[in-house]
Amino acid sequence: MDQWIKDCEPLDFINVDVLFCINEDFYYGPPDAISIAENKQTSPLPSVTNKSASTFNLRSLKAEDNTEKLLAYYQEVLRLAKNYGKKDTEISHYFWVKLSFWRGELNISMDFPWYDCLDQIAPILEKIDSNENGVLFHDEDMNWEAEIIAQDGFIYAREEDPETGDINILHKIPRGPMAKDCREALERARALIGWLSDNIGKDYWTKTIYPTDLMAS
Repeated sequence: MDQWIKDCEPLDFINVDVLFCINEDFYYGPPDAISIAENKQTSPLPSVTNKSASTFNLRSLKAEDNTEKLLAYYQEVLRLAKNYGKKDTEISHYFWVKLSFWRGELNISMDFPWYDCLDQIAPILEKIDSNENGVLFHDEDMNWEAEIIAQDGFIYAREEDPETGDINILHKIPRGPMAKDCREALERARALIGWLSDNIGKDYWTKTIYPTDLMAS
């Protein structure tokens, strides 16, 4: 078994949820890096909460209370995309969902920066919610590495930058409560995406819009 698990600090619980990536505005300018960085050609998007519009990650748990606003937000994204002649591949980031484990008051979090759709996220949650032991997850890409191991009723999790050694999380977490939270988060996300897809007429959240061979290149 990996030696790093001996260095894990105990954590009584960790928050788990699938997050909807919400943008404050819609960029309709050309796709070159300079124009995107300047971010001048934009149109505002509606708020999905009772607060003013902002760019943030919306928890699926919170999204359940704002379904109509969330639907209106995505409908406006699609209206603007059609208006400005944007292809699905150009607007895919407006439909990203993310997985996060965190404890805000302790300033610790585990995020999966290269995972943008539910089909990428679901296997991680399902593995934690299974009876499988050993290495449940391991991946690394572009200065990021993460690993999740199950052993003796605990989840051992680490996320770090392998080049700098900076560690986001290195913790031992009771598996039972975490597995329950993983299951509920996935059920919520699937239900929300199903409802949104039915109302919009297409599922933009479950699978990546980009072809697999393009993503791997």
